[in-house]
Amino acid sequence: MKIPALPFFVFLVASVSCGSGSGPAYGQEFRAWLELQEENNGISVEAFGQALQNSQVHYELETEKQGKSGRTVSLQQGMLTLDARIPTRLSRTWLSVNTRAGFQIRLRLIHDGRIVAEESLEIPADGS
Repeated sequence: MKIPALPFFVFLVASVSCGSGSGPAYGQEFRAWLELQEENNGISVEAFGQALQNSQVHYELETEKQGKSGRTVSLQQGMLTLDARIPTRLSRTWLSVNTRAGFQIRLRLIHDGRIVAEESLEIPADGS
C-alpha cells in the first residue's frame, strides 16, 4: 500500500541523515544513523552505529507517535561492542503509519557515560 505524501518525506530525511561516507569523520570517534523503508503498511526503522576503534557502547532508540487518540512512546536500548570501522545494526523497529499521526525518532550512542553520537528526525502529521 502506498501511503500518500509520507514516504517521500521519510525517504528524503533518511537519505540526508544516512550520508554516503565510509565512516566517522576525522576527529569524530562515533557515528549514528537511521535507515527507513516503507514496509507492510508501515515504516521499518533500523538504527546503526560505527566507531573508529573497538568500543563498548550503550544505545537508545526512542520512537514517539502522537495523534488524535494520544501519544505512544517506545524505547529500545542495549549494550554492545562496535568493532573498529564496521557499520553495525543496533536495533530495528516497525511503525504503523497513519498520516494523521506525527512521529519522532531518536537514536543515541553513549560511551563512558556521555552521548557521543545521535541522530533524530521528525515526521509531521499530514497537514502540519
